[in-house]
Amino acid sequence: VEIVPGSKPSFWERPWVAPLLVFVAVVGLWELLVLIFQPPVFLLPPPSLIWQSFAGQFGALMSYGFNTFQEAVGGFVIGCSLGLVVAMFVARSPRLSELLLPFAVASNSVPIVAMAPIAIVWFGVGPASKIAIVAVMCFFPTMVSAVRGLTAASPDAVALMRSYAANDWQIF
Repeated sequence: VEIVPGSKPSFWERPWVAPLLVFVAVVGLWELLVLIFQPPVFLLPPPSLIWQSFAGQFGALMSYGFNTFQEAVGGFVIGCSLGLVVAMFVARSPRLSELLLPFAVASNSVPIVAMAPIAIVWFGVGPASKIAIVAVMCFFPTMVSAVRGLTAASPDAVALMRSYAANDWQIF
């Protein structure tokens, strides 16, 4: 469907209509199949029961969701901040880069399932362990990406900065 500039698309031409219709069709089919085949509720509850539970426990779910949001943001800020600071030192020191980058790349491949028990033992069951896990998950990719970005300046760009009499910190 071609939309002429300046004309308003019809309701059916809007980009969100088709995904919404598919969503409604899938939920409707799910509800119908649960009514026909009647699987155990704990195995496959109907969407209407899920919605009832959600509406009935909305306040508690929002409270839990807000706590999770705070822990995720806290870990993100800590992990990214530390990753950037460490990346600045690693980018300035080739020896430090040789020592830390292989460890960072290897530790980035450790699954969260393996880290969670260690974090719980070290920090307890509370929010500190969750923040620590998010921080570790954010730290290594941020550090590796920042080091690559900080060391990727072209020699021509560095030469240009030197021609402007920039010191090492300004070039960095």
